[in-house]
Amino acid sequence: MSTNVRKGAPGRKITLTAPTGGWSSGDLITILAGNSGWVGEAVTDVAVGATGAVEVGHQVTIPKNTGTGESFAVGAVVYKDASTGMATAAPTGNDYIGRAVASASTAATTVETVFAPAGA
Repeated sequence: MSTNVRKGAPGRKITLTAPTGGWSSGDLITILAGNSGWVGEAVTDVAVGATGAVEVGHQVTIPKNTGTGESFAVGAVVYKDASTGMATAAPTGNDYIGRAVASASTAATTVETVFAPAGA
């Protein structure tokens, strides 16, 4: 179960096929891998091989890696950590999520983020 907290109006939805393991509502779903990619949020639970909606373009509170000294300034790029699935500032080996819309100190456990494709 996700601990993402949706903020404001819903975003746009794209339909994707769930990979091995499927996904749960609120999971961060990689649409395009890499640090210039695109990540969205699962709308509902979806079994492996089934199709489901992934929402993009909305604001959400995402749990971030803690104990790593990471902080975010407004406008900073936010990535999905490949190993933890949480927000990170480290681009190497991780997938682009969007931009921070509020600062998050090293002690913060979450970061306010707007999902957007890289370059948007």
